[in-house]
Amino acid sequence: MPTYHCWSGGSNTAPYDTWAKAATTLTTAVGAANANADIIKVHKTHTEEVAGDITFTFLANVAVICVDKDASDALATMGVAAWIGNSTVNRSVNIGGSNRNLFFHGITLRTAGSSIDHIVLATNDGMHVDYESCYFWSGTTSSTATIIIGAADSQTFVNATNCTLRFGNVAQSINCIGRAEFIGGSVSSCLLYTSDA
Repeated sequence: MPTYHCWSGGSNTAPYDTWAKAATTLTTAVGAANANADIIKVHKTHTEEVAGDITFTFLANVAVICVDKDASDALATMGVAAWIGNSTVNRSVNIGGSNRNLFFHGITLRTAGSSIDHIVLATNDGMHVDYESCYFWSGTTSSTATIIIGAADSQTFVNATNCTLRFGNVAQSINCIGRAEFIGGSVSSCLLYTSDA
């Protein structure tokens, strides 16, 4: 089970097996991690501003783990200091891969802007995704933006343990099309939404 590294400060040099050679985008690391039980380590400061709507399509059953490379790769979380998504413009962020079993620890997925952009935690049939200590940040101000679990007619299961949900408008919601289980965790106060009321 190879380990791949993802960090915006890496040189993006295959096989991405050290921090110096780290892939600079999660898309690159996901493409490399194509065998079951592969691991992608993401440095806790990795910030990835995607240029458009993006789906990370996993080719195998993979773990994506946030670590602190400066502390012997100890488990870490991105929190609000780093993220994968976008902090200023409209971008949807989707996790995909038909019939994949995935594990995420400490990763922040973020949207922003003012349009209806979503975070989709499992987009394909048969996905089973475990999220642990992750941060789902719907930063768009659109009142109809959602955090989505599953896609139409999908057989998906998402387990979210000690994860944080953050919304940019008090009217936003979670849309559960597949099955989901939330254990612990919290809902953070809205970051961008303001009201005259």
